[in-house]
Amino acid sequence: MLSACETPYRLPTAQESRAQVTVESKDDVVINNLNAEGCYRGRTELKGAMFIRAGEEALIEYHGRAACRISFSFLPEEGKRYRIVGQSFRNLRERFEARRDIESKQGIAYEACGVNLYREEENAQLVPMKLQRRVISALPTCAKFITPEEWQKIRVPPPFK
Repeated sequence: MLSACETPYRLPTAQESRAQVTVESKDDVVINNLNAEGCYRGRTELKGAMFIRAGEEALIEYHGRAACRISFSFLPEEGKRYRIVGQSFRNLRERFEARRDIESKQGIAYEACGVNLYREEENAQLVPMKLQRRVISALPTCAKFITPEEWQKIRVPPPFK
């Protein structure tokens, strides 16, 4: 997709129903903009504390530093505060540095990552929230973020050997 054709996520005004999201991560966290059919149209980076629209499903993507990506959604409630905590891990990279890609002579990259979502209570207690995982179903004219269960229903099974 061309970035010039993207439409960023529209942040709410002070008069609209909204919830606050605080991002705690050195990595990129974005909120996606979808059209009425659920097709991807663009995204906006979330940094620090920002307001997002409440009462609408928020489709969030966490991008690690190399290859790790986690897509999830949740339904923010009006006036509530949420915290997204993400981290990518490369502490096992040393194990793989001894192995080399014969063709390119480059080290094999390794990265794992994790992301958690919390609702912040008025007493500052963080309550873990269940994430709805999403995967991308890319059609020529419409990239959608669907649940893993939806993906299993539409994917083409591998051919028999």
